[in-house]
Amino acid sequence: MKISVTKFNLKNINKNFIRYLSVFVFILSFLNSPNSYGNNDPYSKNYKIDVLNYIFDITMSDATDVISCEVTVDFRIQGNSVNKLGLDLIKMSEELNDKGMIVKGVSSEEGSLNFVHEKDKLWIFFERDLMKNKRKKV
Repeated sequence: MKISVTKFNLKNINKNFIRYLSVFVFILSFLNSPNSYGNNDPYSKNYKIDVLNYIFDITMSDATDVISCEVTVDFRIQGNSVNKLGLDLIKMSEELNDKGMIVKGVSSEEGSLNFVHEKDKLWIFFERDLMKNKRKKV
């Protein structure tokens, strides 16, 4: 590896150029900060729920264009009194030329759970509030 360094005299550089360069670098450092991306994130967040793992069991066939999938979501409750879980899931619609997903059922260790799939959001409702540090799979 060869590194070459060029020496130059700062007296020969226009002082306005250095000022503009300094302002540019300063602004660029803020645009590249991790917090600047969070403001543009279109997904709503629920800080009371920490998703730990997803497991996808996918079934496909050459005989049809349908893909079946069983998904297990493993999560931990980070706050008190959580009674529903929201997941982004595009619902099948005519606007999408009958593309998207249809949810046939949701269950947990205790049995079937009530759910609503509307506006590309799947809401899963628990029979009782889940408390902090409770780990659950649906």
